[in-house]
Amino acid sequence: MDALPPEFLILIVALVSALAGGLLVWVACYVAGGGKGGRQHRQPPVVAAQADQEAPASPGEQDLLRVSRMKKGGLAVVVQGQRYRHLREITDPQVGDETIEALKAVLAFAEGWLPSTSQTPPQPASQKSVMVDEQTFLRQLRQRALFSPDRPSGLMGWQRRHPSPRPLEPLLTPAEEIDELVQQRLRRQPDLSGHYIRLTTGKDGSLRIQVDQQTFDAVDDIPDIRVRALIQDAVREWESQ
Repeated sequence: MDALPPEFLILIVALVSALAGGLLVWVACYVAGGGKGGRQHRQPPVVAAQADQEAPASPGEQDLLRVSRMKKGGLAVVVQGQRYRHLREITDPQVGDETIEALKAVLAFAEGWLPSTSQTPPQPASQKSVMVDEQTFLRQLRQRALFSPDRPSGLMGWQRRHPSPRPLEPLLTPAEEIDELVQQRLRRQPDLSGHYIRLTTGKDGSLRIQVDQQTFDAVDDIPDIRVRALIQDAVREWESQ
């Protein structure tokens, strides 16, 4: 039997070496891969939380409140398909009640996670009711004053609401002021109550003194000493005021 050529032997040795090397590589990968036949050990994919998955709405359900991120980055509040900037913009009472219920649900959902805010102490129920009653009363009063059918309008209404000031009483002349003092003294002196004494101002501005049926231009012209003393005493009091 002829001997094998050297080239053939070299080929056989190379094949055996390749098989042995491949076997060693497979064993190493098997051991490193935890016995999974050389496959890499991969972490199982993280399953998304069920809360992140948008569950399809049931036929009987309705979205009451939704917060969306706009393209510019701001947030928009959508209530039953319509966007609002504030709760007071909602005019439909039913929609407003449902929105408040939705907000209560959101607050209950975030309970314990919202930052604490300073709150004013609640007012007593009695004080709060009094304030509400006063506000209601003032509002009704304004409505009655503005829209009452008996309320006059125009210039006549303004005159009724703003009556013209009362005319000022004319100032007394010096003769009239002295005459008042004379009348006070006559009431305190019964012995002179039978005399008619008046002090007036003449057309030329001079003092006129009437005693009974006589008229005098000066106190010193009065013949009755008691009447003259009474008038002089009244003049002195007037000058001292």
